[in-house]
Amino acid sequence: VGIWVSVQGQGSFEGCEVYGNEQLGIIINGSGNPSVTNANVHNNKIFGIWVFEQGQGSFEGCEVYENTRHGIIIKGSGNPSVTNTKVHSNKKSGILMFEQEQGSFEGCEVYENKRHGIIVTDSGNPSVTNTKVHSNKLYGIGVYEQGRGSFEGCEVYENKVLGIFIKGSGNPSVTNTKVHSNKRVGIWVSVQGQGSFEGCEVYENTLQGIIITGSGNPSVTNTKVHNNRGSGDEGSGNSSVTNTKVHDNKWSGIWVGEQAQLGSFEGCEVYGNEQQGIIIKGSGNPSLMNTKVHDNKMSGISVGEQGQGSFEGCELCENKRRGIIITGSGKSNLTNTKVHGNHMSGLVVGDDGAGTLEGCGIHRNGTNHGVHLTNRATLNVTGGHVSENTACGIVWDDEAGGSLTSTTVHGSREHGLYLRGASCPVVRQAVLYRNGGAPVVHLRAAPSPPAENPPPVVIKGIDGAPAVSIAGAAYNGGSLRGLTLVSDEGPTNAPMEAPAGTDEGGEQGTGEEEAGAARQCVVLCGGALAAGEAEQFEIHGCRVEGGKASAAGVHIFGADVRVALTDTTVKSTGGWGVLCAGGGVVILSDCELLENTRGGCRVEADGHVTLKKTRVSGNGRNGVAVLGNARGIFDTCDIWENLNGIAVAEWGNSMFRNAK
Repeated sequence: VGIWVSVQGQGSFEGCEVYGNEQLGIIINGSGNPSVTNANVHNNKIFGIWVFEQGQGSFEGCEVYENTRHGIIIKGSGNPSVTNTKVHSNKKSGILMFEQEQGSFEGCEVYENKRHGIIVTDSGNPSVTNTKVHSNKLYGIGVYEQGRGSFEGCEVYENKVLGIFIKGSGNPSVTNTKVHSNKRVGIWVSVQGQGSFEGCEVYENTLQGIIITGSGNPSVTNTKVHNNRGSGDEGSGNSSVTNTKVHDNKWSGIWVGEQAQLGSFEGCEVYGNEQQGIIIKGSGNPSLMNTKVHDNKMSGISVGEQGQGSFEGCELCENKRRGIIITGSGKSNLTNTKVHGNHMSGLVVGDDGAGTLEGCGIHRNGTNHGVHLTNRATLNVTGGHVSENTACGIVWDDEAGGSLTSTTVHGSREHGLYLRGASCPVVRQAVLYRNGGAPVVHLRAAPSPPAENPPPVVIKGIDGAPAVSIAGAAYNGGSLRGLTLVSDEGPTNAPMEAPAGTDEGGEQGTGEEEAGAARQCVVLCGGALAAGEAEQFEIHGCRVEGGKASAAGVHIFGADVRVALTDTTVKSTGGWGVLCAGGGVVILSDCELLENTRGGCRVEADGHVTLKKTRVSGNGRNGVAVLGNARGIFDTCDIWENLNGIAVAEWGNSMFRNAK
């Protein structure tokens, strides 16, 4: 040993050189407390400096280097003060602290050691201030096995593997520290590691800025994580991240995976990342609150591979693709969240993904739809609004399901709701208006035969309230397109040919007006299903009001279509209240057909209509018209105060029972 200070020994060592000793350069124990200044401690065969058993001492302006093992070891209540000292080029770690040691380091530089810069383990608890830890061969700082310590105002950079590594219940406090330019990861918290990071900056690391795995549970507050070449923050642990900015990373901003809980993100901002803002997968289940995710080069948030997550009071905007995409059995819940201005869709749910929207605003998203569900996805939407999206408001596609309750859908450039591909949502008390360029609701059956017994599309009201309330002058300055359900081979918005033998002029009282026109409130068409497999739709508790330009309130067309309307009012359309043709079948029970311009109900071209306990009143021209090999059954109906009550012509066949 070069120097040994023990049993309350003191002494002053200034400008000394301690080197080439067979074991250690300096040993301090037993309350020894020397002062060592401007000393070089190097090339000793084991350690440069060892402080243990309540040893103290102060080291100022020293250099500790090229020792065979560690530069400085502190253990067992050792408590030295090390100031403005360089610890470098040691064959193992620069500084190793364990067994309840303390010690303080201020203004030091720890670099180019063959393993780690600083290691704190086994309840070690140093104070490290304004210290640079860089260019070490493995980690800059490692804290594990219940190690603690505070690191303030430090800079950890250009280490060959990790900047900071925490595991095994390690729990350091890191404040106002820069962690950057490390060759792999900036900060990695693993295997029940903890730690708090406040006011830090984590940037330009070659891979991720922060990784959290194996039940890691750090707290990150007021920290900037940016310009890392991988993700900014990647995790499968359980962290708390508050008021942190994660931006301009070369891959994702935040990655949550592998059964991660990753705790909570609150008041954060995630933006400008080269791929997704946030990726959640592998049963990851974070909670985001009051967080803004914007201007990422791909989607704002991607949830997949059974990932989950809840988002409350967040804002997802101006991302280059989607605001949020949920696929691969992912499941997420969004509450009071704004999704707007994204360049493609606002929200996409597909491939058995699921989710809920409550009180959210999905508006002014770009080239695609506000919300798009496909491939057996399920989404339950309650309250909020879906508005002013470039394409459709909401699309349910390819056996997608879920519900729409008390939600306003308006201002879509195309459909408000677009249902197709054997989709089966339940719509309750929705308000649909000012959707232009196409009908509010448009259903297209799948081009291939569906599965056996396909579920019906159900539109239902709650507690007597209307399921869909449609009113107002929205389309082309005065006409409203209401509910439209159309299959691949049926008519969309083009006029249909009138059946042979009808009077195209449509003289008053004959019941022989044109069969259809561009603006129906509800259209149901067949033609896309295999023979014998009928589409069955139920419309219950609705109110359908058409503008002056509408040709029919409800239009049923095609032999594959069967429709049941119950407790529904069709009123004030510019054409027929109900128009059924082409072999379609419609049953109305306890309905009202009121004040429609051309008539209450028209059935033609092999159509079949049944009215039970239905009032047909105040309609222009005819209350009921049965034409062209069509059939009608009218049971206990009130047909009154129409211009004409009933018209039957051209082999039409009708039965009236208990009718007034």
